Amino acid sequence: ACPLDDIIGTPADSLEGYRNKCEFSIGWDAKGEVECGFVQRITDDGFGRLVASCEEVPLVPRVMKRLCEAVRDCARTSKFAIFKRGKGWKS
Repeated sequence: ACPLDDIIGTPADSLEGYRNKCEFSIGWDAKGEVECGFVQRITDDGFGRLVASCEEVPLVPRVMKRLCEAVRDCARTSKFAIFKRGKGWKS
């Protein structure tokens, strides 16, 4: 058997915003509004993505949250449509 050291925890004051890499998506939230954040779930047809805001996720740094807000606001007012996944490249 191999002995294991005790787990070294992260201090509570260091948990907020500790991630330095996050992948965000632009899509629609559960209310049908444009959102920039994390994929919450894949829709029943297997092609759509429900996107949830990262605002309440503690591991996301404040600067990334502000970036998501700016991208979301830009996407909401853009004349270009949000990419919608389909069943193959011709859909």
